[in-house]
Amino acid sequence: MSLEDLGSPEIHSRALPMVGGRMHRIRLALAMFAVALLAIAVGSRLSKDTVHDAASNPLNLFTIKWIPPFAERDITLSPALKAMIQQFVVETIEAHSMGRVHHWDFARRANGGRIALPVTSGNHGIFRDRANDPHFAIDHETHDDKCCVLPDLPSQLGLHLPLMICPSSVSITHPDIADVAQAPRNMTLWAVIEGKVNTHLYEGLDGSSEDDTHQQPVADALPIAGNLRWVPLVSFVYDIKAASTVQHFPIPSRYIHSGLSFGVYALVVHSNWGSPTTCLYNVGIYGVPAN
Repeated sequence: MSLEDLGSPEIHSRALPMVGGRMHRIRLALAMFAVALLAIAVGSRLSKDTVHDAASNPLNLFTIKWIPPFAERDITLSPALKAMIQQFVVETIEAHSMGRVHHWDFARRANGGRIALPVTSGNHGIFRDRANDPHFAIDHETHDDKCCVLPDLPSQLGLHLPLMICPSSVSITHPDIADVAQAPRNMTLWAVIEGKVNTHLYEGLDGSSEDDTHQQPVADALPIAGNLRWVPLVSFVYDIKAASTVQHFPIPSRYIHSGLSFGVYALVVHSNWGSPTTCLYNVGIYGVPAN
């Protein structure tokens, strides 16, 4: 098996920035609309001098002249409140300007993600079970009767992203309405090292040499390796007793800071919480697009 069999994530890289940009513009438009409404409400009670001052310097809005019902008087915001408002404005603008890329689920089907069937357990081409579509694991909505069922453990779910990203975290969701015994427990997220640049970056990591058996991926560690070079990014445990059913697990900083980027991933489920079968309801991969 080669990367050509899986398809190159970079081929589809144009689709997601367009979607992400559209969502960013919608969020920014809503934010600007809310600010405009606030400005209208506040402006209706501002003096003409204040409006003139604000036009010359927007920071003058933090010292405003209100028009009370009977007499005009100056009201000056306290330094603490002024600092709080300034911080809120800066953080809001930065959040929208960044488009919240760190919270973008690149594995989600609606965002261009798809299942890499050649490296997914239970895939038998046209003879696979259509009622157990592994794409259920990357659909946005989760239901108690729609999940990717893993009959045997360990089992593997291949994920093909729409473009190469530097991953920051992986998420697992198991809804309240589902059987908690079927929730995955111990898992490992793997990724395929593609290209000379990524190979060089990976081999340059401390402890990632060919002699390091702890970091160097072993073919037998994956149910389906496909003659590809895999690297284990992170191992984690989904906690059924946690307060949230959506749980995020960070990628180690050594990979985040290395500049490594990946487009093909494999989630290996080693165990569950006591059921003969395991259900994957939602798997998400987050990060930033590679340069």
